[in-house]
Amino acid sequence: MRKSFEKLIVICLLIGTFVFLCGIDACEKRHSISGTVGGDIQKGITITLSGNTLDNTKTDSEGNYKFWLLENDRSYTITPSLDGYVFSPSSQDILLFENNEENINFTSIEVGPGFYTISGTVSGDIQEGVTVILSGNENRTTQTSSDGSYSFPGLENGTYTVTPSHLNYTFSQISQSVIVNNEDTLSMNFDSIQLKIWEFETGGEVYSSPAVSDGYVYVGSDDGYIYCLNAKTGSKVWDFDTEGISVSSSPVVSNGHVYVGRVKKRDFIVSYNNYGKLYCLNSDTGELVWEFDTENRPYTNSHDFYSSPAVSNGYVYAGSSYYKGGAPDGKLYCLDSLTGVVVWAGLVNGSIKSAPAVSDGYVYVGTLICHLYCFDEITGEKIVSTNLKDNACTAIYSSPAVSDGYVYIGNIDNKVHCLDALTGSKVWEFETEGKVYSSPAVSDGYVYIGSYDNKIYCLNALTGSKVWEFETEGKVYSSPAVSDGYIYIGSYDNKIYCLNALTGSKVWEFEAEDSINSSPAVSNGYVYVGSDDNKVYCLNSATGDTGSWPMFRYNNARTGAK
Repeated sequence: MRKSFEKLIVICLLIGTFVFLCGIDACEKRHSISGTVGGDIQKGITITLSGNTLDNTKTDSEGNYKFWLLENDRSYTITPSLDGYVFSPSSQDILLFENNEENINFTSIEVGPGFYTISGTVSGDIQEGVTVILSGNENRTTQTSSDGSYSFPGLENGTYTVTPSHLNYTFSQISQSVIVNNEDTLSMNFDSIQLKIWEFETGGEVYSSPAVSDGYVYVGSDDGYIYCLNAKTGSKVWDFDTEGISVSSSPVVSNGHVYVGRVKKRDFIVSYNNYGKLYCLNSDTGELVWEFDTENRPYTNSHDFYSSPAVSNGYVYAGSSYYKGGAPDGKLYCLDSLTGVVVWAGLVNGSIKSAPAVSDGYVYVGTLICHLYCFDEITGEKIVSTNLKDNACTAIYSSPAVSDGYVYIGNIDNKVHCLDALTGSKVWEFETEGKVYSSPAVSDGYVYIGSYDNKIYCLNALTGSKVWEFETEGKVYSSPAVSDGYIYIGSYDNKIYCLNALTGSKVWEFEAEDSINSSPAVSNGYVYVGSDDNKVYCLNSATGDTGSWPMFRYNNARTGAK
């Protein structure tokens, strides 16, 4: 009898240990949700948990709450409530997965006589998770729920502006303003529009900036091809093989021809048969019409066409870079646009990576020895050469923009320069906090340009004084396109931005998979741009634009192209 009793005790202990261990394991698989309610009241707010588990609790004197022992990998909804108050957001959905969910926070807002609500719905391509910003008499932010609805309760009389925002989307109205006057405003609605229309993937990074003409997009790639794409669908119409050599030059389309340059082979072998080339292609078929080889010299880094061409009055202008006796020199070529025959060639001090600008019978171009040259468009006579070098680190990659008798250009001395177009004398300079590779765009009395200090600047064209600046999250190599009151420009932060040209406020942003050094082209309501992720993108400009040319990476204007 005694032995039987002892066996029973042992069995009970084993069962109890098993149950205890299972309980520990079960507890370890359970987690918690916690947060805080701030705002007009903190204490005594009912917090309801629904979903996989039903429960409720109340906030303490500091607005804190917590739910314990919740099952993992389950969905829950947290909803605060208290008579006389509303909450932002009204509720939050959580998928509890492995870790505790903390900081599920809310803001309490007192409502009653003298307090009103602004609300509405975001419909279209995206509804849930759109950030809605309220500004004016009071500043708040909320997000749309799964059905696209949002609400700002507890507002006093006053003037307010509502602005929706979401990465890779734009909206039918950038913002809406309303005067709250003793009643609620319940229909501040927006329609969301997905920015990306199509993407086309090449075999290499796309530094080249697209050109758009007659329903087609022309662009070069680091994979050694020049592509023609259907502007509406992104489907490939044709490609042209540049012998596998990188194309960073941006195409120009004129009179049924595409003009674009390529660099020389990077095999580091001294060769007399290794040239940079300028191509003229049939814009419909991609067939070669003519090609022009730069003058060959036996130096590894010679004979490149980084510079993008400009076309004017039946002539093509393009700059080259080569090494003569170890010192960098280059030439500005003027070629017959139909035959590729050299009309004249102007020797410059320094290699040319800046693209020429043609204006009022003159051709302007910058060099890596920091000279800005002006040549006669017809004869090639050198009119003026201005040395912008004021320290050992300066070089001009930026391409000039010419407007109303002035030349605007960036420099890696961190400055934007304005010069008299005929004399080359300095009018003003503006100093940024980073190198300026970006090329300026000039529109309606303002100069727009990017900098390596991560910023985009708007300057007064006459005085050089800063009107506004917009800061991105990366260096800005891309050059701006100006169209219909908006600025489009890329950044090293993988994004292309659309900004209001007058205020610099952000309208939308689109994120690619790598940095955007290519400069956008805007045409017929669409934005075309390349990226270091090997792709060409077509985006919805959402501004009702009817067409514009950008200031390209190495090609600042389509001056004279008909």
